[in-house]
Amino acid sequence: MRITQGMEQSQFLTALNQLESNIATTQNGISTGLAFTTASQDPVAAGLVNGYNQVLAQSQQFTANGQSAQGSLNIEDNALSQVQTQLQSLRDLALEANNATVSGANLSAIATQVQQIQQSLVSIANTQDGTGSYIFAGYSTQTEPFALTATGASYSGDQGQRQIQLAAGQNVTIGDNGDLVFNQIKTGNGTFSVTAGAGNTGTGRNFRTLRWREGTNSPLRSRFCALRVRAAHDRRDLGDRSCDLRRCELHHPVHGAQCL
Repeated sequence: MRITQGMEQSQFLTALNQLESNIATTQNGISTGLAFTTASQDPVAAGLVNGYNQVLAQSQQFTANGQSAQGSLNIEDNALSQVQTQLQSLRDLALEANNATVSGANLSAIATQVQQIQQSLVSIANTQDGTGSYIFAGYSTQTEPFALTATGASYSGDQGQRQIQLAAGQNVTIGDNGDLVFNQIKTGNGTFSVTAGAGNTGTGRNFRTLRWREGTNSPLRSRFCALRVRAAHDRRDLGDRSCDLRRCELHHPVHGAQCL
């Protein structure tokens, strides 16, 4: 095969163009920080980069989901803390009202405060997050879950528990529905409750009853007097020997005292 001068020139120009293309690619990589800008420049590396980008995007989404879950749980925790405070106030009012000396005016004031606490509890149960979603409505986040009724409050949400994905195959609950939190009140510790048996009526006896039934000089009364008189000795208060049963004398040979 005869090599002509035109062929040599053509080969030289092709090599020169390739060199210029390589220089341009290198300069572009230096300026952009990228090894290639199109998949055709390095198909294998482009495939790897695409896979890395997908993993990175998923990781960023999981991070955002975790932050969202933390925010939702913080809002619910704060709401439940307010519920606890309101219930403690309600308990205090109940104890205050359970007193025969409380006047009718004070009872009316207590009843007013109880109604205010009820309204506050309903308001807390209808708490919304930053997006306007009701946190205790289950999946029905745009429906106000609770409303006051003549007998208490009604629930309009559903039984769902919202979850969010934090990693591949790992979901976490980010809220509880209001029916579970406020309506399904568990007894005992939530796992079991303890009650006395039906046949357990007790065997204790009131001492004031025994004082009259056992007789003046019964061993039980004598022993009780002895204990009280001994306590009086310990207190160096020998003048207090009434034992709440009249007089006691320290001459009983067995029990140490005898009530007269």
